[in-house]
Amino acid sequence: MGGIRRGRTSDGIKTRPWGLVVLGVWFVVCLGVVGSLMVGHWVSLPVPNAAAAQRLETLGASPPGAKRPWLVVHALYGKCTCSQRIFESLVSTTRPRGVREILLLADAAPTWRAQAHAAGLEIRGLTAPELKERYGIEAAPLFMVFDPQGRLVHTGGYTERKQGLAIVDRAIVEALMAEPNAPRPPLPVFGCGVSRQLQQLLDPLGIKS
Repeated sequence: MGGIRRGRTSDGIKTRPWGLVVLGVWFVVCLGVVGSLMVGHWVSLPVPNAAAAQRLETLGASPPGAKRPWLVVHALYGKCTCSQRIFESLVSTTRPRGVREILLLADAAPTWRAQAHAAGLEIRGLTAPELKERYGIEAAPLFMVFDPQGRLVHTGGYTERKQGLAIVDRAIVEALMAEPNAPRPPLPVFGCGVSRQLQQLLDPLGIKS
């Protein structure tokens, strides 16, 4: 009777639920942070256009008169955990026969180069901006396949689903070699932005920087 009523101060002034307000703001911020971290892993990322990717074909040039093999170019980004997973698969699995494979390693640690050499894979070291400037590659990991005539026949990602466990680049390459003219939709690219513009779009809060 003589006590303080719920929701009012000792002066009779009604209080506001500041705790709920703070909790709501915290929840919204957490959603933004989680969304910023996960968008690259759950949204399909862009691939280079055919004209830009075709510049990679020159990497597989053979001496005059030599038979040109199938060429597979893998673009990987050293600061991307998805690229790290793909790299581990490339250096630890048996690769397709009759195929020349080149790894474009952007901002990769020296240990990557040593592992790639030990696995018999060719590498080209460059920076992330150079991937965009030279070959129009804005996201990684992705791979491109060129037939013996130098035509780009495939550009895409490595897994059939978001966060997929099965890495199927080898199966795709072998299927292309067996039936070059069979229609085969490319897999979406899930991973990280390589170009500065795409990185800012995927991570506007700069959490991954």
